[in-house]
Amino acid sequence: IYNKDFKVEKLHRICGISDTYFRKIFISRFAIPPKEYVLKERLSHARLIIESGDFDSIKSVAESVGFTDALYFSKAFRKQYGFPPSKAWE
Repeated sequence: IYNKDFKVEKLHRICGISDTYFRKIFISRFAIPPKEYVLKERLSHARLIIESGDFDSIKSVAESVGFTDALYFSKAFRKQYGFPPSKAWE
């Protein structure tokens, strides 16, 4: 899920079921929709990278966890954690 080319919309095809049924099963198992799950996982992994201090830039962290837009990543990170990614290692 950390690949920028990963598409949540393709998961139902991999499973051989309809998108609606896939989302229903996914939500019953994880209590959130697949897109939200992927976003939270990406942000969680990004936070671990940032907190480790082992990165070149916030943009490189965003790209390494599957975001193609660093601004969107920063906004999503702030919304999830209440502070920008630049403050995560302080």
